[in-house]
Amino acid sequence: MLNVLLVDDEPLALSHMRRLIDWNRHGFRICGEARNGKEAIELIERQTPHIVVADIHMAGMSGVELNRYVYERYRGKIKTVMVSSFDDYDFVRETMRNGASDYVLKHRIEADGWLELLARLKEEIRQTEDKSEGLDFVERNWPAVHAELEQTYLRNIALGLEVDRASAEEYLRRLSPLGSGRLVVAALRLSEASSPVDRFPDEERKIQRARATLDLIRQCMTEERGIAVPVEEGRYLLLFSFDEERSEYAIHQRVRVCLRRVADLLKLYMNMQVVYGIGPVGTGLDQLAAYYRSALEAAPDGVRPASKAEIPGGGGTATAAATGISLRQEKALIGAAEQAGSIAVDAILDDIFSTLRDSGNRQSMAQSVTELIELADKIWKKSGLHGDAYYEGEWLSRAERSDPNRLDAVEEWTKSLYAQLIAKLESGHQSFGRFSIHVQQAIQLIRAHYASPISLEQTADRIGISDTYLGRIFKRETGTYFTDYLNRFRIEAAKQLIDGGGHKAKQIYERVGFTSYTYFFKVFKVITGMTPQEYARSSLHQ
Repeated sequence: MLNVLLVDDEPLALSHMRRLIDWNRHGFRICGEARNGKEAIELIERQTPHIVVADIHMAGMSGVELNRYVYERYRGKIKTVMVSSFDDYDFVRETMRNGASDYVLKHRIEADGWLELLARLKEEIRQTEDKSEGLDFVERNWPAVHAELEQTYLRNIALGLEVDRASAEEYLRRLSPLGSGRLVVAALRLSEASSPVDRFPDEERKIQRARATLDLIRQCMTEERGIAVPVEEGRYLLLFSFDEERSEYAIHQRVRVCLRRVADLLKLYMNMQVVYGIGPVGTGLDQLAAYYRSALEAAPDGVRPASKAEIPGGGGTATAAATGISLRQEKALIGAAEQAGSIAVDAILDDIFSTLRDSGNRQSMAQSVTELIELADKIWKKSGLHGDAYYEGEWLSRAERSDPNRLDAVEEWTKSLYAQLIAKLESGHQSFGRFSIHVQQAIQLIRAHYASPISLEQTADRIGISDTYLGRIFKRETGTYFTDYLNRFRIEAAKQLIDGGGHKAKQIYERVGFTSYTYFFKVFKVITGMTPQEYARSSLHQ
């Protein structure tokens, strides 16, 4: 007899579930009923049911939270079935991702279908209980064993250590995330700004910090297929695999974006600086050692490879600084350019070049300017407006990009590049499809002058029609009032400045056209659902 716990905050729903079938006749016993997630947890601890049937929407602890708790604590030993009155994909995805066996709509629950579902769960429970203890042990510990074996194989191949190369390559291709894709190796060197107290950390703290560092690097790699491996103290090897991507330029761009994300998060959470080098795009694991040497040589100031006598580990003792623009700045620039926000773009570029002036690093300057050019190319290609070049002028040479004496001129050139890009984007999308000519003109004026005092009356006067008529057709065609549209555009510009970093909310509101911080604060919260400070914190974690 299998025990079933019913969880729902509606008494009628519980009653319906009780009377739906003859539970005992089919081998099930209702061992308890709960009105919310907290009550359910107390009953689960006492009764240990085989199956929990829970409603999604409940006061207090919801069914989603209860399902996550059961999954994390019991790891499949208790089956969960979620029921709801709403066909909501987000709920389905969240609960299924956290181990739910099924998601059933209340209005579709019928006796025959319910019995079929219970029969399937009964069979799954039987198979689970029939497993040998040895197999259960292997399954529970396989992730840790697999990760250790994967790291050992990869580290040994890259460092040229003795290893059964054929077995290692087959294992990595068949059982690791690599598959049969094209490969790129990145070499990372980390340095930590430590205080005198932390200069000689105890061994336990050192191990914990190394584990946290590796976890953070792996978290940054979740959007790509790859493996991260500690090679020696403060140095890591990252191996990426790309199946579909054929362009070597695009592959290197994706790797670069991932490494910038690593640098940003390690700086934010671990107070570490990152230097990295990227090797060539290749195909064979047999060339892994050569790819790794290339990545080491590509890193600023070189990243010395570990000797065979050095013990791989984690942490950081070097003293180099990260180069290039940050992931937050890249994200903010893309958003500002796509919104044709020339003022926001100039503000972000001001921050980037201010940092370059402070650093005086030729290599940082060259890499940052190169990345800004590549980013402009990326934005242009993404727009789909490929019929013409977006920049009409002389391009900077590599020598000019890295000359600190020409930094002001390089900044002016970069702003000109982005100004022409935005102008091309704006002209390419000026049709605004469904809008009449007067509404198109109003939207263009908002985009161009949102940071200045602008009103419905001023806009109507510029266009040459009455403000009453413009307000009426603007609302009819866009579905929103002129002032609401303007405020939303200004808030998007504010979000881009926040995403770019280096700006506080009280420094931003005037730059995007608001004359009062109080009003800006209120509008920001209404539109985004959070305060500017809350948005800034959430942006840091993305």
